[in-house]
Amino acid sequence: MTSKRRAVVLTAGAIGGAIVLSDVASAHDLAVTANCDGVHVNLTKYNNTHPNHITVTIDGKVVHSGNFGKSYETTHDFTDAFISHEWSVSVEAWDDPQGYKGFSKEFSGTVEACEEAPTTTTPVTDPPTTTPVTNPPVTTVPLPVCTEDMACWNCATMGNHVCGTTTTTVAVPVTTLPHTGPSDSSPVVFGAGITALFIGAVLVRRFGQRRA
Repeated sequence: MTSKRRAVVLTAGAIGGAIVLSDVASAHDLAVTANCDGVHVNLTKYNNTHPNHITVTIDGKVVHSGNFGKSYETTHDFTDAFISHEWSVSVEAWDDPQGYKGFSKEFSGTVEACEEAPTTTTPVTDPPTTTPVTNPPVTTVPLPVCTEDMACWNCATMGNHVCGTTTTTVAVPVTTLPHTGPSDSSPVVFGAGITALFIGAVLVRRFGQRRA
């Protein structure tokens, strides 16, 4: 092979090698985005000769840490979309440990809440209406009046609970009247006088008969 042909072959080989190296260098694609729902990671065309590594942190807590090969794509959802969140993603490519080529990179940020949480309104239920129960009016029937001369009379349970004829003794209080005339003994004295006169007459008569 002439010197001229060797120079052409070497030049072509060098150009081909440069193209291959350039393709490898530009093959790593990484995209990290975040919104109020979560963090989306999309890594493609990484060199999988050795493992690459990724760490995802949300609100100071590591939610994922592991190795990946040629690609890694997933979305890490926030636990609550209605509050703000801080996040970070660390990508470590084995063929770019210092990050000079841009294969290894750090991402971080803060996202605001999607919207205000919907307000839950508890419906107010009126208590059931209770119809008051109205009792019918009570009619009082007067009992018939029963006296001793009626058939309904029961001497054992009515009145003074005494059956048969009873004699009632009425005590009349004795009142002493003031003395205003003859003594209460005048009738006695008068009667005694008449008796004495009668006896005297009888004695006189008998005495007169004896003398004759």
